[in-house]
Amino acid sequence: MALAHKPQVYAGLPSLHDAVGRFDAGTGQQVLENAIRSLFERNPHMAAKFGVGLLHRHFDMADDEILVEHGSTSVPWNMPSNPDDYMGGRILPRSWCFSPENNGLEPYEYEFRAHGEPGMPIDPLVHPDFVHELQDILDAHGLTSTLGLMSVPPDYITGAGIGSVFCEKTFGRANVVFNVRRETLKDKRNRTSIWVFGRSEGSGQDALLCLEGCVCRF
Repeated sequence: MALAHKPQVYAGLPSLHDAVGRFDAGTGQQVLENAIRSLFERNPHMAAKFGVGLLHRHFDMADDEILVEHGSTSVPWNMPSNPDDYMGGRILPRSWCFSPENNGLEPYEYEFRAHGEPGMPIDPLVHPDFVHELQDILDAHGLTSTLGLMSVPPDYITGAGIGSVFCEKTFGRANVVFNVRRETLKDKRNRTSIWVFGRSEGSGQDALLCLEGCVCRF
């Protein structure tokens, strides 16, 4: 089965610099802390599956390439003829934006999952009420082209550990996620680009957790 991939969706995303400017110029932070957080609090099972991401592209890709995460690294792969059975696994969507053209979700980043790997693939289309409510929030605040939906692994929910943070940096056409001590980033320009909504470490309370998922220089 072919992936429902449209290269123009990824190509049309802004650079990190432009995405940050767009976010700062709008009401994104306020909406994340209020309406979107409230949506996840009303749907705690969704908080264990999804986060909200700042829409941006890491680098340019050819039309026959897709960005695939394997382990902690995302690189362009040539589109396989059978993504459901490729190199002992499957290629699945992991990041989506809301498309004004078809009033639905469009995938723009992917992940590789080995056959038999624990855990069910995460598909937002089986949660239409949640997805539609998120889209309504983004539409109402003019954020459809700024924020999108992402599936997140369990360690993004639990956090990188006390005093640590997940960060992501682009090297050429490779995007690598690191678990680093927070103080190592104090002199670097960085921005939060993935937000998760779950239980904060040690607090026992539901809280807004910020994953600094793309702290690349811009």
